[in-house]
Amino acid sequence: VNNQAGFAAVPGYSNGIGANGTENPYGGIVRFNPLTGVVNPLDIPFPNVVNLAMDTAERHLLAFTDSDDNAHWVDLTTIDPNTGVPPYYTLALSGATVLSRPVAAFFSTDNTKAYILSCGFECGGSSSPSVTEISTTSITPPATPTTGSVVAATVVNQWAVFGARIGLIDLTANKLYVAGSSSSSTAYDCPFSEINTTACS
Repeated sequence: VNNQAGFAAVPGYSNGIGANGTENPYGGIVRFNPLTGVVNPLDIPFPNVVNLAMDTAERHLLAFTDSDDNAHWVDLTTIDPNTGVPPYYTLALSGATVLSRPVAAFFSTDNTKAYILSCGFECGGSSSPSVTEISTTSITPPATPTTGSVVAATVVNQWAVFGARIGLIDLTANKLYVAGSSSSSTAYDCPFSEINTTACS
């Protein structure tokens, strides 16, 4: 709100050498001041992280990697005593809900709901694209913040869509717009009749 803090997913961020003498997995969430450009040295190590979404209260992030089909909850209000930085958790969604290459999320005005976009086949996923609504109030992190823990999240609804690679939410009109492809191939894309190409069904 005051432009004092920003967050960037950096999949190529080096997390240094581990205790066993080998390179730690690359990837992290870098915190920085947009006004001064100063980077907070206490980055959040997070292997393979590529996309972030922040709630409107600036208290939590939903994070997504390019290596799994999970949504991850970053709690900016607490500190993991083992790492000295905010912890992140893997969300275990209720029911038989499956995400397929989640790439983005949008929060409701009051932050009680989040809408996760699964890119699906277009991004190399194993199932169709979708939009999944979760209740953020159902997320209860462990009493002692522990990065990597699995916490439950209640699914409110899930919609199959033709594509969900990018999106835009209009909080004043309560509408979520999504766009993407239902396929990983452009062979099924319909040509434009305006330029006299053959239409497809």
